[in-house]
Amino acid sequence: MASIAPWKNNVGMHYLYIIFLLILLALLAFNMTGGFLPHDTYPSGPDAESSKYIFDPVTGKRVEDPERLKVINSTGGLNTKSKQEFVFPKKDGKNNLQLYTFDLIETCEATIAIQFLIDVSGSMRENDSKGFSKIAKEKSALTSFLNKMSDTSLVGIRTFNNNQRNDVTMDLFKTVGDKAKSVVSNIRPNGFTHTRSAFQAVKGDLEKAKADPRFSNYKFNLVFLSDGVPETSNPGECITRSGSRCFAKIQDPRVPTNIPQEIKDLGIDIYSIAITSSKDKAFETDLLLLLKDTSSDPDDKYFANSVDGNNLTPILNGIFENICGTPTAP
Repeated sequence: MASIAPWKNNVGMHYLYIIFLLILLALLAFNMTGGFLPHDTYPSGPDAESSKYIFDPVTGKRVEDPERLKVINSTGGLNTKSKQEFVFPKKDGKNNLQLYTFDLIETCEATIAIQFLIDVSGSMRENDSKGFSKIAKEKSALTSFLNKMSDTSLVGIRTFNNNQRNDVTMDLFKTVGDKAKSVVSNIRPNGFTHTRSAFQAVKGDLEKAKADPRFSNYKFNLVFLSDGVPETSNPGECITRSGSRCFAKIQDPRVPTNIPQEIKDLGIDIYSIAITSSKDKAFETDLLLLLKDTSSDPDDKYFANSVDGNNLTPILNGIFENICGTPTAP
């Protein structure tokens, strides 16, 4: 009678052998999908200081050869890039690819100046069909934008309703950044929409900043957000009337003098975002035309419409990219 190997009669040894095989297979599979070492997707070496390149998160180096980088854009709104997938060759000799998917985190160039002009009239409290207010979405989008500013870029904020407030005088972000974020966080909508007065005031803000010798080499931009045509408590002559409501000519920034054009003539680009309402169509055509007239040309670069504020974040991402140059990977 042939002898039987002792381990074949040992149930414990049999299970240990099966466990060993399972562990071996798991290790082989894990190694094939990238190995044990994690990948740093936020390069911190010397090459990470420039905002003009896209980096390979495996090596921390610039991607010099565009054929090495496959970019799949998911876009929305005004020339936006809200998410990208980057495929980089893995540098371990295995010839397999690693796929990284992440939201873009960009840093604005050092010599960029951005002045915000923000409508905080009462209609910004309006909720969409899901109960989310326009102002809540605007706050979120603006905070995301501000979080990308570099210390040496400039930022200023003026909010308006029937009053004008120079909330943040334009200065270096490292000086006023925290105040800017606090202002956005604490916006409380109320009142009417005195658009002409707002443009007259912000023109003065920009002229003063441009005259500052510290900022002589900065490129200035104005980002204007509004959800309504000019309305006042005593409108006088109306450009358009809807029931008891009136598009007040006295607060139209285009007449009798065109203040937005005067700002553009200073070499300042104007980005305009109309926050239209799915519930209130009374002055929608007038609002869209007004904001297109205030923005720089062409419209597809400098103007965008956000219904109920639903796509404000990708719109502002697109403006950020237009102003601040080539994005970097996080």
